[in-house]
Amino acid sequence: LLREGPLAPTRAVRIAAQIAASLREAHQTGLLHRDLKPSNVLIGVDADGHDLVKVIDFGLIKDTSEAQADDLTSVGMVVGTPMYVAPEMITGGRVDTRADVYGIGVLLYQMLSGKPPFPQGRNLTETLQTVLMADPVPLRRFEHLTHLHPLLEQIVAGSIHRDPTLRFADAHQLLIALRAAENALADPSADPGQLHIQDGQTVLPDPVSASSLHQTA
Repeated sequence: LLREGPLAPTRAVRIAAQIAASLREAHQTGLLHRDLKPSNVLIGVDADGHDLVKVIDFGLIKDTSEAQADDLTSVGMVVGTPMYVAPEMITGGRVDTRADVYGIGVLLYQMLSGKPPFPQGRNLTETLQTVLMADPVPLRRFEHLTHLHPLLEQIVAGSIHRDPTLRFADAHQLLIALRAAENALADPSADPGQLHIQDGQTVLPDPVSASSLHQTA
């Protein structure tokens, strides 16, 4: 990502979907990654020449039943990488699968724009304050994203919302939305509709619902 700059939306969505699929397996077994960042996502090539994504470094993995306010250490250091860590991991709130959803959303934002939504500050405190208080630049403000598909904007917003209760509940729900985005990008003439998140669950626009759900298995 750092070498290539912004990725084409179709490729960015496919990579994000593979990350979400990998994390879905962890979430279904009650585990969190908690440290998603570019260096923990390896991108190779499969036999057909397509991107093959592998999520690595589960060193901060944790059982969701234990991921509570102890995600701040005794000396106040935040678990994870500051520019990619969910706000609740900074404030000592409850940490669950939505923290990983946040990490995937930050990576998707960076793949699309070429920059993380919250830039690194001059020091750790400034970086953390930015994550907690600043609003990311809307993706359509970037010159190369002025015509970004609205479904992608909705997915990013539903992933990196500061309030975890307004995010996708887990990687599975995010994957449903990403599969819908893949279909929508393949047929740009279709009416994108409006994606909603209701109690953490993905509510897809009618035109893409039927064609998307079966792809998440």
